[in-house]
Amino acid sequence: MDQMEQLWAYMQEDIKADKIAQQIRRSALRQKLEKTRDFILRQQNEYKNIEEQVAVSIDRADVISDAIRHAEEQLQAIQQRFDENPPDTQEAAHAMVDELEKCRRTIQSYEKEIREIHKSSNLYVSKVPSITQNIVQRKAEFDTMKAAYSKETESLKKEEETQRALAAEKAVGISPELMEAYNAVKRQISPPMALLHGGMCTGCNTTQPNAALRRIEQGEGIVECETCGRILMMRKGCAALFPGKAQKLLDTGLNQTERNDAPCIAKTPGRTMTSRKCSASPPLRRTTRPLSMPARPSASVWSRRWRRPSEPAMSAWRP
Repeated sequence: MDQMEQLWAYMQEDIKADKIAQQIRRSALRQKLEKTRDFILRQQNEYKNIEEQVAVSIDRADVISDAIRHAEEQLQAIQQRFDENPPDTQEAAHAMVDELEKCRRTIQSYEKEIREIHKSSNLYVSKVPSITQNIVQRKAEFDTMKAAYSKETESLKKEEETQRALAAEKAVGISPELMEAYNAVKRQISPPMALLHGGMCTGCNTTQPNAALRRIEQGEGIVECETCGRILMMRKGCAALFPGKAQKLLDTGLNQTERNDAPCIAKTPGRTMTSRKCSASPPLRRTTRPLSMPARPSASVWSRRWRRPSEPAMSAWRP
């Protein structure tokens, strides 16, 4: 078994394990657990924010208290200067009064800020009991649901572990470079591999360029689909990537299984049609066009002029 076929077998088991893990994640009880966990985390973050806000408010209150003491000292100094050396002119008296008024307004603004800080701090502190109660209540619910969830998913987890072990056995012998490329593609899209039929990627049903097809046929490294990014590989027993080689395989004679796997080529005048199943898709044949049939170059002409042998011929021309 070559590396690509071994990687394909590993992917089959790996996908089965991923489906079991997805089934575990989609459990209704798990979703409730995640919602409860997120609620507890939000409450804890809110509690931390309250602590930080209260700490900042306390620091700011200390700074404002120092500023108020400094302003009061300035006010006392002005009063002492007024008592010791009263102003002898009207301008000096007005200047001293303005200085006193400035100190008074500064003290009032500091006192107002202190009151707002105390008000906000009391509001923060009032939220603490309800937050603490919510955390304790939801934590109890979380523990109960977690025990029920562990009991519910115990069998699925064992099944997943068994499947992972089986996939690990399939991965023995695969090169690290190929596994690294497989994991990189899997992080973007799943399944990360796709078969190649008739030059088309079966993951996204897009035709691959001839250069990529030649690389796959010659086994030149890892080839990814240019549209979906999946790793492309040939199906076992069908090495035909181009129409001429597919027809050569059919002419040499294949058994029914190989004939179904190989692409079927039906050649028609000026056009080549491919079909996936040889036994279920007989070649197309051209019907006779009446002489009175007008030439009509449209997309529907193909469906009107081509039919399979089992289909009845057209009875009349419909423009």
